[in-house]
Formats: sequence, structure tokens, C-alpha cells
Amino acid sequence: MQSNRDETSGYFHEIVEEHRQTLDPDHIRDFVDAYLVQHDRIKESGQDSFFSEKQLIQVMNDIFSAGLENVTSTIEWAVLFLMLNPNVQRHIQAEIDQVIGQSNEAQLGDIEHMPYTEATFWEVLRRSNIVALGNTHSTLEDSSLAGYSIPATTHILPNLYAINMDPELWENPEEFNPDRFLRNGRVYRPEYFIPFSVGRRMCLGDILTKMEVFLFLTSLLQQFHLKIPDGEQPPEVASIVSASMAPKPFKVSLVDRSNGSILK
Repeated sequence: MQSNRDETSGYFHEIVEEHRQTLDPDHIRDFVDAYLVQHDRIKESGQDSFFSEKQLIQVMNDIFSAGLENVTSTIEWAVLFLMLNPNVQRHIQAEIDQVIGQSNEAQLGDIEHMPYTEATFWEVLRRSNIVALGNTHSTLEDSSLAGYSIPATTHILPNLYAINMDPELWENPEEFNPDRFLRNGRVYRPEYFIPFSVGRRMCLGDILTKMEVFLFLTSLLQQFHLKIPDGEQPPEVASIVSASMAPKPFKVSLVDRSNGSILK
């Protein structure tokens, strides 16, 4: 894992150097340009700052991992849960047909009119527990919690898995049920639901992940039903344990909604 991280950081370092050599402050091309310009401004002013190349590369690592591995895992879990819950799948398809239509391309703004689809996204995150532990925080002063003394500078990791599967917070937490994120037909996110952690260092992928998964799943379910392949047993809901929890490999059949044929 460390070797992969070092290799990725080296690649990002090359990107930063390339941007540095071709930087034009009057024509910002992307995030790296914007960061470098701000870094130079703060440096020239003599202010203390966390802006550094090391920090920039760390942010690039965060964006890359959140935008690739976690999004991919979320889509895999969504396909698995929808395949195992055809009623949920049909409900989403009804929203797709009503809001988007059967031939139009989904737009990011469509999700505002598809509460059940958005609720399903949140339920996928809750039930899959893709990231079991949140970002590390540190206590600013001595404190106590539930009888435990916590000294200043103690590293604290939010246990997201424990929150997502707590029966005192969720009725039948093992059950996949998007309705738990709906109230009177509107999307409802309880304050204790924190799949992207909390605080200033919470994951930047909140909106990014939701939009990417929304566009992929609506495009998929617009054209296909997801079903367990004939002759196959329902796959177990189990994770491959790693930094990001992906489901164990499973098979799925794509059935064309227009003619019932199975995609080979």
C-alpha cells in the first residue's frame, strides 16, 4: 500500500512541476493552477500557511482516491443491492420514466425531482459501509466521554460502521430500505448519518460521489433491469476488507427493458 502511495505521489509531483513551469496566473486552467497561485500570493505576503507542495499532493491523492476507488465501490454495491431488491429497482425506474423519460439523457438537476433515487443512494452508503472509519481528528484539550479520560492531542477516528449499523438509530439495520431516508416524500438525512465523516476535514466526495453514481445508475436502469442470472444463487452481501470496502465478486444479468433480451 505504501509503495502504491509513493508511486502515485511521484506521479502527482510531476503534474505539479509541469503546472509550475507553464503557470499563467491570468489564465487558471484547473485546481492545481489555482492552488499554486494562492500559494505564491501567501508566500509573498509573508503569512504563515499550510499551503505547500506536500499538502497539494495530499489533496490530489484525496481527490483521486475518492473520485475513483470509492465511486467504483459505491456503484458495485448499488448494483448488488438493486439486483437483490427488485422492488427498489422498479421504484427507481418509475422515477426515471416520469422525470427523465426512456430516451433522454439524465441531467444533474434531475436528482432534485427524484427523492426515492437519492434516498436509495444514501441507503447504499449506509448499508455498504464502504469507509468504516472516518478521517482522523485530534482533541484540542483534555476531555472526557462516557467515563473515559481523553488527553489533549489524542487522535480520534469516527467509527462510521458502528453508527450505520446501530439498531438504536436504525430499525433493522441489516435490511436494505431506502424509505428510512424519506419523510413525507422528501429526502431526509438524520444528523447522525455521516458517511463522509464530519468537520473541516470531511471527505470532499459528498457531492461528487452522489452525482457520479446518480448519472451512472439512472443511465443503467433507464435501459436495463438488473437480475440474478438464471441458475445462480443470490450472492451474499459481504465485503472485501481493505481501505475501501468493495463487495465480493458477483454475477448480474442485464435485461433490456424494451424487449426482455439478456445482454450477452
